[in-house]
Amino acid sequence: MINETNNHASGESVSLKLFARIRFYWATILVFCLLMGATLVVSLQEFHAADVRSERRLQQMMQSTGQEVIEDLREYEQALTTARGFAAASNSISHDEWVTFFESSSLHEQYPGVTGFGFVQRIPRDSSISIVEELQETTPGYAIRLPVGANKFDDMDDHYLVKYFYPESADTQSLGLDFAAESVSKDALDYAARNNSFAISQPLIIHPSMEDQWGLLIAMPLYTQDPRGMSPDELLENCQGWVTCPLELDSFFESEADEDYHGFHITLSTQFESGYSAVLYNSETSYTDCIEQNLDRAAVDFEFGGQPFMLGIHRCGQGFVQPQLARAKIVSLASTFFALVLTAVVFVSSRTGIHARRIALDMTQTLRSKERQHQILVAQANAANSSKSMFLANMSHEIRTPLTAILGYTEVLRDQIHDNSGQDDLRHSLDCIDRSGEHLRAVINDILDLSKIDAGKIDLHLSECKLPSIITEVIESLQVKAQEKGLDLDVRVDTPIPETLLVDKLRLRQILINLLGNAIKFTDTGSITLHLAHKNSSMIFCVRDTGIGIPDDAMDKLFRPFEQADNSPARSFDGTGLGLTISQKIARLMHGEITAESTPQVGSAFSFSFPVDVDKSTVYLHSISSTLVASHAKTTRTDLCGRVLVVEDGIDNQRLISHFLRRAGLSVEFASNGRVAQELVQHDARFDVILMDMQMPVQDGYKTVANLRELGVQTPIIALTAHAMHGDREKCIAAGCSDFLTKPINRERMISTLRRHINPITPSINAA
Repeated sequence: MINETNNHASGESVSLKLFARIRFYWATILVFCLLMGATLVVSLQEFHAADVRSERRLQQMMQSTGQEVIEDLREYEQALTTARGFAAASNSISHDEWVTFFESSSLHEQYPGVTGFGFVQRIPRDSSISIVEELQETTPGYAIRLPVGANKFDDMDDHYLVKYFYPESADTQSLGLDFAAESVSKDALDYAARNNSFAISQPLIIHPSMEDQWGLLIAMPLYTQDPRGMSPDELLENCQGWVTCPLELDSFFESEADEDYHGFHITLSTQFESGYSAVLYNSETSYTDCIEQNLDRAAVDFEFGGQPFMLGIHRCGQGFVQPQLARAKIVSLASTFFALVLTAVVFVSSRTGIHARRIALDMTQTLRSKERQHQILVAQANAANSSKSMFLANMSHEIRTPLTAILGYTEVLRDQIHDNSGQDDLRHSLDCIDRSGEHLRAVINDILDLSKIDAGKIDLHLSECKLPSIITEVIESLQVKAQEKGLDLDVRVDTPIPETLLVDKLRLRQILINLLGNAIKFTDTGSITLHLAHKNSSMIFCVRDTGIGIPDDAMDKLFRPFEQADNSPARSFDGTGLGLTISQKIARLMHGEITAESTPQVGSAFSFSFPVDVDKSTVYLHSISSTLVASHAKTTRTDLCGRVLVVEDGIDNQRLISHFLRRAGLSVEFASNGRVAQELVQHDARFDVILMDMQMPVQDGYKTVANLRELGVQTPIIALTAHAMHGDREKCIAAGCSDFLTKPINRERMISTLRRHINPITPSINAA
């Protein structure tokens, strides 16, 4: 009986415990649901308020930006009014007086985006020659120039010539510009003259030397008599010129915007008197992304100088809304966390205090640990980025220094073979060394070229070049490789081509060698043909081959750095994969493009085209001889005489340089470091030239050159260094060097450089 009672009590106790546990669970679930519902309501309200704040801030930013733009344009109008008053105060102002006025008033420094202030004179066509001759008396070299991309109109009535321009640093590119020869600038100047008002042009290239810098031309007219009461045609007839200032839009809007504009697309547009609507400015953020995402937009319309303008701000992405949502997110997270904590309190009852504190402490420690890890990763990334340039420079130095001996001793042994015939095996080995060294140098040059282009440190040096000469050099340099594979290398002229081009010869040759070299590399049988054509003011070079071709799915990888067509037989070919990337970037610097088309196992065609300006007197060619033979013999004139001090710490390089210089007819002495060289020159200054290594132990070349110049030594000093990064030449010249050579040593370049500083014995002596 007792057992039964105990069993019954035990069963009842179990039932009560089970009921209490179920009730406890249901109470916990109910509390959790109520708290999460309240959290959801609060979060929705906060997110709605964040949207309202975001829209209000967007409108405030729009109005503030619009007001700033209007005020700045009014300041530009006031500046032009001041300049017009100065121009109207005298019938004749010299260019120096114009420059002095702006230097004293500091107008140019007060206005962001303005590249200068000029006076454009309206000159009848039949008087232009005499006016230009008068201007040349005070401004030598003054001549009529055309804006970039403008065509000279034969039926042009008047010239609108830039007579004065400040600052003086832009004189050579700005003075004499004929704005009447370009419709965009002419329409703006005519509009200002006909309406006696401030006028703004359509977008144009604001400076001849910066073809990628677009902006606006702001103008204000100056009349020969009181313009009041005149009709628009009479106003234009009595206009003697305009005071102008070019406005570079990127710089202008950079001064308007601040960090709050991150995540926006900014536009400025207008409608001109002709009815033409134009977008004057687009920020870098993608406008298409803004439209596709249907995000917030605000705009303000205003009128200035008689022209309507619209300034628009489009929100792109979540960068702008993110700060506005911060409060809502914090409230939502806090509410959720609070709900979870209260639920835990109900669930774990008496143990909540200690358990909650442990959870909070663990979470805090975890967050702090992750934050420290994040800070470490950011610091490592910044350190890696800052050391990239140093890595490239050191890599260049460490590789170029042994290359000096490799390529140099190839030249030495070539000379010995030249003097003793019958050593074909040795010549073959030397050719292998030469090719390997040249390949290594090409890899380094590719990496450095890509680094310079990406950093914007590469410039084009334009000069008039004979196109047949360039083609001949390119074909000669590749003819041997083509013959070794049994390939025909041909040149065809599809349309008459100009004999002379204004182009950067080095970069054009680099692109053609890369395209033809790739064709030879990936072609086993058949031929490679270079097609030349001149169409629509563009020069076109097309390289066609009968090689392995390129699969369709690999075409989009052609111009990516370090990549080749992985799913084609190109896997078996070597190369850095930088050639086409560099060539495409250089082509775009020349305002051109490289395109490709290919059929697998049939062949490929790479076309390079870029715009060219051809003078009317240019001779056109219908053919270029394709029978070209590569020359193997390297000769160096030995017509120099004098003493050379070579400051070099490497014994191999000393012997190499000594060989080159003595074969050129020079007497050579050596110093192993800068301190020894300085002592030699102080005791015996009878050196005709000094070759100075810039990185040496004891005392480097920079300090040595500076010390010699302080001592009054005037002997030409030529820097000879393995540092070949951007700025190294300028650093050596700033230290006091007269010229600059890089390692690996190119004998012909070194002798040519020495010839500029040492007079030859007689120009008729032949090379050894």
